[in-house]
Amino acid sequence: MGRFHSYSKKGDHIQITRIDGIQQDVNMNTLDTTYWKINWLDNCRFTAVYLSGAGPKNNAEKLLYQTSILYFDIKEIADDYYIGTTTIKAAEGNSIFTDTTWLVEQKR
Repeated sequence: MGRFHSYSKKGDHIQITRIDGIQQDVNMNTLDTTYWKINWLDNCRFTAVYLSGAGPKNNAEKLLYQTSILYFDIKEIADDYYIGTTTIKAAEGNSIFTDTTWLVEQKR
């Protein structure tokens, strides 16, 4: 359980709230909200499956969201952030990226 913050290079601020097995991502600029079902594999790894919300921009993207599994692996933990890798496993292939997730909101 917790609230976290992620920031895109485009300037989007995503507020992440995890309660039990649900993750809610809210784009604080647009208030678009996406819901994920999460399953903790251990203390630093979990999977996420799309449930609903504004994430997909069109039908093709919605199908991609519905048929993909996201694997999160927390690699480094600091006092006010953690660094993790996300692997998106989809029929079209996998993609991996690394990001910083903040425990407190950053003033940008």
